[in-house]
Amino acid sequence: MTSMIRPYLYTSMACLSLFLGGEGWARTSVPIVVELFESQGCSSCPPSERVMASLRNDFGDSVILLTFHVDYWDNLGWKDAFSDPHWTERQKMYGRAFSQDSIYTPEMVIDGEVGFNGADGRRAEEEVHSRLSSSKGPVHLTLSPKSATTTQLSVRLSPELVEGSNELLVVIVEDASPVHVLRGENRGETMTGNFAVRGLKSIPFSSKALAVTTLALPPGADPARTRVGVLVRGNTSRFLSAQMVPWPIIVR
Repeated sequence: MTSMIRPYLYTSMACLSLFLGGEGWARTSVPIVVELFESQGCSSCPPSERVMASLRNDFGDSVILLTFHVDYWDNLGWKDAFSDPHWTERQKMYGRAFSQDSIYTPEMVIDGEVGFNGADGRRAEEEVHSRLSSSKGPVHLTLSPKSATTTQLSVRLSPELVEGSNELLVVIVEDASPVHVLRGENRGETMTGNFAVRGLKSIPFSSKALAVTTLALPPGADPARTRVGVLVRGNTSRFLSAQMVPWPIIVR
């Protein structure tokens, strides 16, 4: 049977007014970015995974949840299925930004502004809740599938964001299958694969506030459990805005 590509246009609720209401790029509430740096080989990390699950249950689409699996535990008994040295370097960047003496797992970072013990559920709830009422310039994302495993991403920024933005980060996230750990500190534990970051790249954008890039589905990723996010950053580690949409599904 011949495959067909279903036309797919995702307009984020953050900027529906631009297209339907004619009200322009009004500041609005956008999702709060929560980054967890963890490892399947770290015995302190399972509680942080439960914190992430709680944040999804409590805040839903008001948060963008990203788990970066670092690689510095990989030689200590168990190689993390999702580890990447680039995620370790990202955590080091935050360590410098926050003037930390060292990096550690689990560490949670909220909106690029503050880092703390990722197993501290109360602190995580407080940090997210305190940001819910803040308004930011919106981001508009459009995904146009080219095949079952590739899609074109178009990003448009509000004028406010264009003025203050230095970097657009595109992140691919999968709610991957759980992993049963056979060795190391977590031997016998089943670690969740939820929110696993499978790809991250910076893309350029023009003065016209438009950025376009082609994305490939990571090998082995399930498109039905994969999402694409865009994180907008200025001159510091803090995020100015963010948005996330589902990976487009091909109808056969």
